[in-house]
Amino acid sequence: MPVTPQTSVVGGKRVDKLKVPTEGDSGHLGTNIQTEHEFSQLYQIFAEEILGSGQFGTVYGGIQRRSGQHVAVKLIDKLKFPPNKEDLLRTEVHILEQVDHPGVVHFMQMLETTDRIFVVMEKYLHALNIVHCDLKPENILLNSNADFPQVKLCDFGFARIIGEKSFRRSVVGTPAYLAPEVLRNKGFNRSLDMWSVGVIVYVSLSGTFPFNEDEDINDQIQNAEFMYPPTPWREISENAIEFINGLLQVKMSKRYTVAKAASHIWMQNYTIWSDLRVLEKSVGRRFVTHESDDVRWHAYEIENNVTPVYV
Repeated sequence: MPVTPQTSVVGGKRVDKLKVPTEGDSGHLGTNIQTEHEFSQLYQIFAEEILGSGQFGTVYGGIQRRSGQHVAVKLIDKLKFPPNKEDLLRTEVHILEQVDHPGVVHFMQMLETTDRIFVVMEKYLHALNIVHCDLKPENILLNSNADFPQVKLCDFGFARIIGEKSFRRSVVGTPAYLAPEVLRNKGFNRSLDMWSVGVIVYVSLSGTFPFNEDEDINDQIQNAEFMYPPTPWREISENAIEFINGLLQVKMSKRYTVAKAASHIWMQNYTIWSDLRVLEKSVGRRFVTHESDDVRWHAYEIENNVTPVYV
């Protein structure tokens, strides 16, 4: 006889708190259901809508039947999922349960059958002492095709909460985006993500990595051997290059913090600020810009006879 799922979902929100297993638990990662038919009573998966795929599973578009909310469902095949990787999945769920921010993909529910694991998320952190540890373009999503789409972070399998014993010296992440301290196994902190942001900005502006991919990337990262070839960098502003250099600092103490990066002259641009305000208005929450900048930019609008687009 089918087993009724032990969690319920109302309006896209989980009602109960998922128990995250620890060492010595039964090994189940989510609420147990007996058949995939039970999952299909809660969610419909669109097999033709593949949002992403990896070594152990595929992410599909879907819909929550009760609310009609569009969701992303990560379907993991247990036969292909090594037991030693279960901690990564536990970590991802544990982190996402604690984060409520427009810039982070919303975790909804995890269900498990004998053969498969279903992780249901919204379709589309440092203040909480959470470090993502695997920032890269593939883990940055846009939630729509609008002119000012909401950016969402996803894949928190490598994320760490500062203070965890496993945090300071475990080597995690994607090689091309790893900070020097990780490669040196010296221990790391929140500045780890800022290095990754520097690589992402470099790649976004140039379409290439800041390192020679034909040589040992690890040595180049640890020695800060960055390349700015004339094409395309002669067409890119010096402020942008300065911004990247501030992030790609080998010494963690010299690397830009979130606050310093946000206040850099390359980021202090009226068009950027205005676009961000449009985004925040659409989300209904202010989470990037700060009220302290309003007076300066309002004065700029008056002085330059600019009609604000964010009101």
